[in-house]
Amino acid sequence: MRMSALVEGPWFASCVLLVLWLLSVGTVYFFGDGLVPGMGMWTLVAATTVVIIHAGVFMFRGSYPYAVFTAGVVAAALMRLLPLMQEPQAEPVNYGAMIFASYALLRHAAPRLYAWSVLLLGTVVLSVVYGVVAVYSGTTIVGGLTVSPTLLIVLSVVSAWMDPLVGALIAVIVSSSRALTAQHRRADVEAERTRIARELHDTTAHHLTAIAIQATAARAVFDRDPEAARASLERISTSASEALSEIRLTLGQLRGEEPAPMRPQPQLGDLPILLDQCRDLGMSISVSGGGLDPELTRAEQICAHQVLREALTNARRHAPGAQVEVNLHARGLQVLTIGRFSPAAEGRGTLGMTERAESVGATIEQGPVPGGWVVRLKWRIP
Repeated sequence: MRMSALVEGPWFASCVLLVLWLLSVGTVYFFGDGLVPGMGMWTLVAATTVVIIHAGVFMFRGSYPYAVFTAGVVAAALMRLLPLMQEPQAEPVNYGAMIFASYALLRHAAPRLYAWSVLLLGTVVLSVVYGVVAVYSGTTIVGGLTVSPTLLIVLSVVSAWMDPLVGALIAVIVSSSRALTAQHRRADVEAERTRIARELHDTTAHHLTAIAIQATAARAVFDRDPEAARASLERISTSASEALSEIRLTLGQLRGEEPAPMRPQPQLGDLPILLDQCRDLGMSISVSGGGLDPELTRAEQICAHQVLREALTNARRHAPGAQVEVNLHARGLQVLTIGRFSPAAEGRGTLGMTERAESVGATIEQGPVPGGWVVRLKWRIP
């Protein structure tokens, strides 16, 4: 069981309060002077009854925080009025009761402004009770030191405020910590969803575009060149099978299923294969440059492959038949589509390329240039 679940459990505060009471009673009777002079056993019975009832009420602090806090204020006032509870050794019970009550109020009550108002009102009531007890207690001895009645009243009032404020501070810290943890968790989930959406888009856009092109080609030559049509249909079958396999893997990750064996991640050696696949779809592609840096990290190689694939897919979709010039160099890559390029509004593919580049510390530029459309991926060279 996690520690936070134990602390928030219904029994925790009740058990702590009872343990504090047993320790306080043992301290008073075994290390102190016993009962306060002039008082009998009924004091112990009355105080124990108040503590037990209060501990039982704490079991409902999550469901009824206002009622529990009110009971805490009443119990603290009653225990302060009992002579036994005025012994310094018994103070931990009062401290623990109000700290837990204040914490429960601010952690579980709503609306928050009303909870703070109730906390301040209860603290004012306790201040009055503590101050009155200090006035009529008839003692000016605290810890063996003689103090003036005025200072004793001030110390009592400060004590009344200290416990609720400590509980409130703990509640604020815990709430802030959990809110921050929840925010990080949501950010992690969102990042994972974005990654899966990007993978799904890359898969469907590339393969479905290829299928559409091959289907069109097969229909055009179906009667006069059956062999060419059959070859196009075979490529359609291959693309569809690859797309389905990748989609199944992505959806399995989204459902949190047992991960399947990971497919090989693309690397620099796969770039020629990608270019040949695009040429098989009828694209006219020329390649120049000295090639990408062979020292690129695995993440950078995957980024380069996916950006190139997305840029070529967009060229097929938005400028069919256009000449495409690919330049690969140590600082990055460039894909220039020559001719009329008619992009739609910025979609998932454009956003995906930007996200991939940012994930490896690279920059990407996409936009029109004289005579066509360009995509530039640049590594940040130290």
